[in-house]
Amino acid sequence: MKLQEALSVFLLPFVLAQDGAQVPITALPLGPLHSVPLTSVYAISDTQHTSLSASSTTTPPATQTVTVPPNTPSIFTLIPVPSDSPVLPSYPETDPLDPLPVGSLAIPDFGPAWSAAWAKAKPKEKVSVVTGVGWQGGVCIGSIAPIEPIDGRGWPGLCLEDSPLGVRLADYVTAFPAGINAAASFNRHLMRRRGLYIGREHVGKGVNIALGPMMNMVRVPQAGRNWESFGADPFLAGEAAYETILGMQEGGVIACAKHYVGNEQENKRLMSSSNIDDRTLHEIYTHPFLKSVMAGVGSVMCSYNGLNGTFACENDKVLNDILKREYGFQSFITSDWMAQHASMAANAGLDMTMPGDITFGSGTSYWGANLTAFVSNGTISES
Repeated sequence: MKLQEALSVFLLPFVLAQDGAQVPITALPLGPLHSVPLTSVYAISDTQHTSLSASSTTTPPATQTVTVPPNTPSIFTLIPVPSDSPVLPSYPETDPLDPLPVGSLAIPDFGPAWSAAWAKAKPKEKVSVVTGVGWQGGVCIGSIAPIEPIDGRGWPGLCLEDSPLGVRLADYVTAFPAGINAAASFNRHLMRRRGLYIGREHVGKGVNIALGPMMNMVRVPQAGRNWESFGADPFLAGEAAYETILGMQEGGVIACAKHYVGNEQENKRLMSSSNIDDRTLHEIYTHPFLKSVMAGVGSVMCSYNGLNGTFACENDKVLNDILKREYGFQSFITSDWMAQHASMAANAGLDMTMPGDITFGSGTSYWGANLTAFVSNGTISES
């Protein structure tokens, strides 16, 4: 296949005007609760490629409403998880602190490690663990409150800190090569080593969860944070994410794969919807997250944007169905900061709210006491 033909196949899902600019389409109806102007909705679907006309570029954006889950009782069924019986030699049982060597053809099985960790959690501790203390409520960019020891149990809380180049907002730390530069090396050993040292520096600064790596697909070349990612090739981004996460968690910190999913621009990121068909979503945008799950990533961050008209952090399809059911992700999904829009996000697959308050410094939360009340009255299942 010639290079031009290959590029045309790769770029087919992307809807572009003749001058190369993105073509906005009519926003999908988004529901009844919060009215915001969706001024940045783009098609990323080959099914819509031929249906757009030049007039769509000049139509002024309409004010749409945003879908959030209603506060009505619902039944949640636990998603089956992969077998806890590792299959040797292809799927060996693996400790996150002792990953497989670089270049191993085996796929690590972290199932027993997840089961052991989950068995330690107690019901009364769960609400505190999933609700942040609020913006600037701790020394880290995000914090989970400690639990005072009772009957010999307790823990010091969690510190979540940004990490595109290493530990953010700290002194005496290393500025490591950016993700895009690490990917450009095409060197698995360097990617793994970079992740290991990033992880060790976070641990040295008292961080529990490093908010990276970032693996969005550079859909919009002008996006201000593209340098954090591993580039526009889903295979390369997946392999880089895999090696980086194995290295970071070997270093002792919990990695966080972000931003899930379709967070391809910074401009108007809080009010845009990435409309992506199922095949494109699986083959391009979620592939690096699949590789992250295979690496045993300890957390995933859902993104600000909408996905096909529903906010990513309340999107049952991508959180529960794809990430947790299809990909077998067994750990927790945290919101990006203020990316949660409803208490019922718990049923849609969200597991932790950050920074904890509805808006920075508001002193209110969708979860916390509200989540306790919803679980007590049966509106949200404890499972």
